[in-house]
Amino acid sequence: MMTKVPFFTLAVVLGTMFCAGVPLLHAEEAVGAGHEYDNIELDGPITAEEKMLPAVLELKSVSPLRTYDAEMFGLSYDFVDQDNIRMAAAKPGETYPVLLPDFQNAAAGVPFPLNRMWILKDNWKFAIGPVEERKEHKRASWDRGGRQITGPVELVKAVLTADPKAKFDILVTIRDADAVKQAREIAEFMLGSAETEWGAKRIEYGLAAPVPVAVWELGNETDWARNPKIDAEEYVRLCKETMQAIRSVDPNARFAPHSATAPWNDISKSYWKEWNKTVIQELGADSAMLAFHPYYHGYPIDYIETYIKTIADEIKAGPNPDLKIFVSEHGLWPGGEPGSWNNSWYRTHALIGCLAVSEWFNRMLAHPEIGAMTMHAASSGPWGMFYPDPYSRKVYSTALADLFKLYAQIPFGSDVLPTAFSGEGTEFTGGKLTLSAVAVRPGNGDDGNTLFLLITNRLPETSREITLKLGAYKPQTIHTLTSGSVLDQNTLIDRPVQTRTRKATEEEAHTLTVPPGSVTLVECVK
Repeated sequence: MMTKVPFFTLAVVLGTMFCAGVPLLHAEEAVGAGHEYDNIELDGPITAEEKMLPAVLELKSVSPLRTYDAEMFGLSYDFVDQDNIRMAAAKPGETYPVLLPDFQNAAAGVPFPLNRMWILKDNWKFAIGPVEERKEHKRASWDRGGRQITGPVELVKAVLTADPKAKFDILVTIRDADAVKQAREIAEFMLGSAETEWGAKRIEYGLAAPVPVAVWELGNETDWARNPKIDAEEYVRLCKETMQAIRSVDPNARFAPHSATAPWNDISKSYWKEWNKTVIQELGADSAMLAFHPYYHGYPIDYIETYIKTIADEIKAGPNPDLKIFVSEHGLWPGGEPGSWNNSWYRTHALIGCLAVSEWFNRMLAHPEIGAMTMHAASSGPWGMFYPDPYSRKVYSTALADLFKLYAQIPFGSDVLPTAFSGEGTEFTGGKLTLSAVAVRPGNGDDGNTLFLLITNRLPETSREITLKLGAYKPQTIHTLTSGSVLDQNTLIDRPVQTRTRKATEEEAHTLTVPPGSVTLVECVK
């Protein structure tokens, strides 16, 4: 029998930290940051009394649900924390920052298909050009201020060095007429030729080619911003002006306006449906995606999915039924340790965080309406794929990097096939989901002879004995990401969360046992 262990009510702790100027999520004025799950009692890991539970996994059809898109495995970057992961540094005798091997070494093997770059109004201008000319400034409302070394140029160069196929989501501020002007200049800086003012600066500062921009994201949780607070009508007006400004540089620009922030929160309950309807009706026809920020398990994933369904239904009734949902921030919501709330930060990137993100991937890959996702974040507050060691400052990757590498072993562009799981913990509703899977069949001349299974078991102390009904497909190679405890985390020195690879046995042709707290990639062949 599975049980839930309640943690604590988050409101008091988050309110205290927010008043102290320590944000959790990034809103343009940091208003509402960290309050998305106020008054919600977080649940601990769902556990089971049994040490082994059976389940059945069946491949239902070879007709694809959707494509296994690379853009589902994107990453968000925090402007304030970019310098912490040592992408670049100022060097004596060098006019411009120099790329460092630190980030490249930590990021080796991690895919970077889509990268969300947050540009707050004019702060980008203080982080470009010669180091000596860069101004010290507050990079966000909670920032103490400083000189930014890893600015837009250095971030783009570092990511493209790690993954030459990388593309970017450029997030521009939606606030006032000056922000509209800034958006046009940002577009010219990213894409302009040497004959343009800002394009010439980009080239001079070290980026000869235009930046491969996949989408322009219009604001960040703007409905929660104050000074002044923007309503849906004002947001739409400013978005239209911003879109026109960016398209004066790039006529083919693709846009992602924002849905309402945290619709489950009391702040948003009174207006979120009307906000979304207005944005979809007024901007949907001229947009490619609609941005949405879910975090889990402040609420279980199935509850978050009810909001996704509502948004998807509104899109279908709107002027552009092909509009996709862009999950431009997602991650495990921290909580559970006594004392200061930052005692729980490590959970977001410990094994328990990897399991939550993996479950999210598995569920979103069953939704054709989800067009792209960027996990929050490369390095930020509680969330991080990369961190500097507190003693040596050497950069290391957390277990989230290993998780992304595991998913990248499945060829992007493949077909996601429908599956059915039965057994305890496979229910999609009621917050009971602990065992999930995704099945992927590669194309590209494979003739359907290969099938990849990705199975996530979030139960911390219970193995799952899974009966496989895969037709002619049989497990050949098994990769398992796990550790001795779901609370284990990878640091510079300690690397308990690892992926181990082995050949499947004959007995595993029909029955596969996955360990507690694990993500298992099974390569099957006919």
